[in-house]
Amino acid sequence: MPLTVNDIRDLTQLLAQHPEWLAEVRRLVLTEELLELPELVRALVKAQTQTETQVRTLAEAQVQLEAQVRALAEAQARTEAQVRALAEAQVQLEAQVRALAEAQVRTEARVQTLAETQQRYEERLARVEERLEELNLTTRRLVDRVGHLQGRDLERRYREQAEAYMGRWLWPVRAVSPGSLREELEARLNETEVEDVMQVDVLLQGRGRWLAERPEVWLVMEVSVVIDQVDVERAERRAALLRQAGYRAVPAVAGERLTEGAEHRVQEAPIVVVLDGYSQGWERAVQT
Repeated sequence: MPLTVNDIRDLTQLLAQHPEWLAEVRRLVLTEELLELPELVRALVKAQTQTETQVRTLAEAQVQLEAQVRALAEAQARTEAQVRALAEAQVQLEAQVRALAEAQVRTEARVQTLAETQQRYEERLARVEERLEELNLTTRRLVDRVGHLQGRDLERRYREQAEAYMGRWLWPVRAVSPGSLREELEARLNETEVEDVMQVDVLLQGRGRWLAERPEVWLVMEVSVVIDQVDVERAERRAALLRQAGYRAVPAVAGERLTEGAEHRVQEAPIVVVLDGYSQGWERAVQT
């Protein structure tokens, strides 16, 4: 017989009262696929849950990846900026290097020019120094010549004006040529000593006015505008040679001034000194 609404209501109440019957009813009413459907749904739910979890994980990873990409992009941008800055700096550096190279070339050219100018100056200076040396040599020769002429003039004055210069100490007094004594000197001195005496500048002979019996005195005089120590030593040596030959000889030097060395020497030696026509040292020289 067909089921009624009441029958279904009664069945429902019975199933509610006996829930253990519900599974049997389901087994009888539902197919195997429908029975497995809840399990499949649960599996799908679980899989969906896992998928959502994975999607969230992927989404978070995507966010992190995007952040990393942005960071990389920013780093790349900074790198590119740095590369551009380095490139610009490189360009500037190359420009500076070129400028320095050009400046170096100009400096080397200027140095070369200066070196050439210096060379010309040195050559001119060398020529000037050579000319100055020639002029100095000429000047020294002129000075020597003038000194020689002045000395000769002084010698002439003392020879020709012996009475005026020496008359206070020797009278009468006259200039004697050393050559007039050569034969006598050769008999008493060796050849070298004779020739030394022959070179005396002025040889005066007279009577000593201040000496007892007015003996004959020979004044052996070396004449020079500037009297140096050599002149003093030469007068002493030649006077000593004449004394050795038997003459009463007195050394003397005459001129305009004494060098320091000559001044020290005449203070120690007994010698007549005649400066600008005025003589001194007679007493000491004659007594010796």
